[in-house]
Amino acid sequence: MPEQPAALPRFTVIGAGAMGLFFAAKLAHAGFPVGLVARGDRLARIARDGVQMQLSGTRQTIHVAVAGHAADLPPPDLAIIATKTFDLEDAARQLEGCVAAGPGVLTVQNGVEAPGIVSALLPDAKVIAARVHGFFEMEGDVVRHVGVEPSVALGSLEHARSRAAERFAASFDTAAIACSQPADMASVLWEKFLLAATIGGVGAALGVPVGQLKNDPAHWRMLGDAMAEVATLAASRGVTLRVGCVDTTLAFVSGFPPSATSSLQRDLMAGVPSEYAHLTGAVIRLAAETGLSVPTHQKVARLLGMGG
Repeated sequence: MPEQPAALPRFTVIGAGAMGLFFAAKLAHAGFPVGLVARGDRLARIARDGVQMQLSGTRQTIHVAVAGHAADLPPPDLAIIATKTFDLEDAARQLEGCVAAGPGVLTVQNGVEAPGIVSALLPDAKVIAARVHGFFEMEGDVVRHVGVEPSVALGSLEHARSRAAERFAASFDTAAIACSQPADMASVLWEKFLLAATIGGVGAALGVPVGQLKNDPAHWRMLGDAMAEVATLAASRGVTLRVGCVDTTLAFVSGFPPSATSSLQRDLMAGVPSEYAHLTGAVIRLAAETGLSVPTHQKVARLLGMGG
């Protein structure tokens, strides 16, 4: 008899913001069994209308199973926590009853602390760190992607390759989500931290979209100084970034569309809960632990009314 194809792994995606909806929709569209955890009005709308997603100018409707808590969905083989960092602990605790078999759990938050937080709460899970590039926004109830093409880099912080990481990578490949497995995931997380903490904080402090910072030499210099502070902080904590990382990241940012903003900047400007404490605030906090001075980040904090 011919060998039967392996069943596709079952996913739970916790978090129905733009990034969580992107992952849930792409995986479900590729045939994976997906359960999505959402809240409030969005839960009701997704249950009724599905996930509305616009990619490359094409709008699609993808239907996924949705619930208000992970315990109300079938136990997953793989889980993606796509909440903001300040909701990370609650999201991880939702998976406590689902981890008897030790499924893979992917953290996609900005910053460098999410994998450790989840590992401490779910010691039986195989926690995989991820860095996601790409701008995802909600336009009404529609998820849309703008600018940089979406891509995921993932891996264990303990071992460069693991069975759980391989399963996530294979699944993303099937779902046409660009994915790589770098050998040094800690470096990759810190390089994304160098990007996310600085563009969000500096952009919000100056009241300028990220895509327009390059138009003013003083603004651009402030962004470069902030990135250099994160690079120095990484080195002080034993993390090796690529040679020329700051210049490479600045070149990357220079290609952003003029209207581009980060989620941190949008949340700060809207006065809603933000990841400030885990991004700009984390740079200041971690630098204090190491005994480093980060005057540019402290200036950003003062301009935002966060002290510093």
